[in-house]
Amino acid sequence: MDSPVHTPGLVKKQPPMRTALLFLTLSLATVGCRKTATHTAAVATAPDTLIAGTFITTLGEYRGHEGRFTRTIKLTPFGISIAYSIITVKGTSGDSSDRQESCSALALEKPTDPWFIYVESPARLWLCDGHANVYACFISAKGTNEHHQLVNSGHRTHKEIPLPDAAYHRLPDQLRRLFPVPVEKETLPSF
Repeated sequence: MDSPVHTPGLVKKQPPMRTALLFLTLSLATVGCRKTATHTAAVATAPDTLIAGTFITTLGEYRGHEGRFTRTIKLTPFGISIAYSIITVKGTSGDSSDRQESCSALALEKPTDPWFIYVESPARLWLCDGHANVYACFISAKGTNEHHQLVNSGHRTHKEIPLPDAAYHRLPDQLRRLFPVPVEKETLPSF
């Protein structure tokens, strides 16, 4: 059997059917990869960023899950103040009847006010504008956003709602004076 002779510089033409099949195979492979990549991206979810025990002090969007609820906080600039939207969704249906949204703003006196949101848990948030107001936002037993203004224009309004120790210690002095000093827990030495 004779072996084919390869001559440099000469390119052997592929039959038209073979070229068409090669092109079709490459096209399907590319489409299949693109489809897989898109499907994978749609399944991936953002990690929880409403983490218990943390303070939020920068603008952005934060999300967390607790039980059968998902909570999202969106913080955007509004002049020198901070507009916020707190969205609570019950279950995974996406039905509008299972969605609660509350919008308001942390009204800053100056851009350097030490505002914060303390995440006790995704279901329990504590907001401070850094100078005169403190709020609590809880998910109620019915799955709705429940808001309480603990301090209004420098005056304590809800004395029955205790402030978490971490949030107390982050308050500016003029607001901290309005709350009872947290009782230090006795630590026993370890052996």
